[in-house]
Amino acid sequence: MTGKPRLVAVAVVSLVLTGLFGCGDSSGSADEDQIRQVAADFSKAIADGDYQGACDLFAPESIKFFNTQKAVPDGCAGVMRLSYGQKSDEDIKALGEVESLDVNGDKATADLGGGESAQYEKIDGNWVMTLD
Repeated sequence: MTGKPRLVAVAVVSLVLTGLFGCGDSSGSADEDQIRQVAADFSKAIADGDYQGACDLFAPESIKFFNTQKAVPDGCAGVMRLSYGQKSDEDIKALGEVESLDVNGDKATADLGGGESAQYEKIDGNWVMTLD
């Protein structure tokens, strides 16, 4: 699929992977360990072609947003497929490599391998990926 649907998918995912805050060193706290696990799980889901599994790692509000992207079939899973389906194994692996992490209460930002970054939020005691 090319054209507008792919552009929408890339734009949406870039919101997820663009850092909005500065990142600091991680100290190995339980929260940081959980966030690192979410990043690793996301990378593994994408590597396995489990795009719905990747979506399951996002906050409910983020999933709702992905599902409103009518130009992309299959909602969130379709956005993930279009955004990551053609990435190299190296790029996908880098998505699971947290290089630095800044946790501020129930929000966090991680610098990932490959120059990407991701936002996280703690909801009901669990860390999930989010668009903001």
